[in-house]
Amino acid sequence: MALLATDIPMRSGNVYIYEGMSRYLCELFFSFFSRCFCISCCMVSCSEEGIGVRVVRGDLLQLLLENCAWATARMNDVALFKIGVALSLTSVTVLGMCTPFLCVQNAKGNTPPRPRTQLMTSSRPLSLANCFSAGTLLAISLVHFMPCALATAGNGVSPTALCAALMIGVLFPALIERNITESVAQSGYGHSHGLFLAHESYQRLTLMPLIMLPMCFHAAVEGVLLGLEASVAALMGSAVPLFVHRFFDGVVVGVCIAKEVRAEMEAVDEVTPLNAAEKNTTAGDFAATFRRRACRFPIILWLCIMPTALLFCVVLTGDFHVHGVSEALHRGGLTRPSDGAESHLRGSWHKESKWLALTQAVGSGFFLYAGLTTLTLEELKGTRASLALFAGVLFTSLLGAMETH
Repeated sequence: MALLATDIPMRSGNVYIYEGMSRYLCELFFSFFSRCFCISCCMVSCSEEGIGVRVVRGDLLQLLLENCAWATARMNDVALFKIGVALSLTSVTVLGMCTPFLCVQNAKGNTPPRPRTQLMTSSRPLSLANCFSAGTLLAISLVHFMPCALATAGNGVSPTALCAALMIGVLFPALIERNITESVAQSGYGHSHGLFLAHESYQRLTLMPLIMLPMCFHAAVEGVLLGLEASVAALMGSAVPLFVHRFFDGVVVGVCIAKEVRAEMEAVDEVTPLNAAEKNTTAGDFAATFRRRACRFPIILWLCIMPTALLFCVVLTGDFHVHGVSEALHRGGLTRPSDGAESHLRGSWHKESKWLALTQAVGSGFFLYAGLTTLTLEELKGTRASLALFAGVLFTSLLGAMETH
């Protein structure tokens, strides 16, 4: 690292940032693995002396606790609150994502033992949750994302450009779905029933990327905004509405996963009906398939991107009191030595980014298309479905008003 620095005659802010971050990461790396090496030596000596495994496990636990305390000592109270809020929001999101699965499990417990009847009966709570999530998607698009895009753009981007970005967000997934539908129609499905099942499964599978892409972007924006908060009071004021918001984001994703799993199991049941010995394994198969789909890379990325963005902002804004990082960021011009510079940086994040506004408008189009497609594919009609849709729109609109104030 020192040789790299001497080769640069004139140091810019990025060089200082790189050196400070590298110095800090190297300090973390060598400190942690030197302690691990000491513990491994103790493990060898313990094994030679015939001491039990419990001592080794105790040493490893002590090692983890010492490293956590060592990292915690380098943070201030605001940084600790930020990390706690990020972990809490992620936990609430996972809880919301598992809620549709719990509803299906409860519904299966009160249904007849035939697997086909179980699947059709359990589709009613999923359909109501699907209508609620469709209303949530529509309200997020038109009440949350688009107003945020207009506020972020300011005078830098015209409303016409934002509307064009919204139209791109609607047309792009529509064109992708039309191409997928055409490729399925031209494939080797000679049976009309198989073609219908394949087309329906493709339609349901295309909804997940449309929802996950803007949600990943939205999670990154949330992490940045929370990471830039300067006080605990401001942090909690921004985080409290996000707890409810992230929970229902998880519900939307969980409903999509549950609907995909149900459609897949119904398609398999149509092709190969289950015999009597396999009736009791339906719930277990549903749970295993749900867990497997919930552990896919896009969902894991969505769950991790908000804490990662928040932690990155904590390091950039100097809440991590490490000498190398703080000095490098200060010399690189990214830390805020005064309140005026701090407000200027935060204002540049909130109001002066035209690319952020355009991306939010495109994400608004994605959510709008996903919500309308969800309503089109939903088979449940009637008063209950309408009330669930209206409840999703109303609740998300009220939540957006809370976040604005």
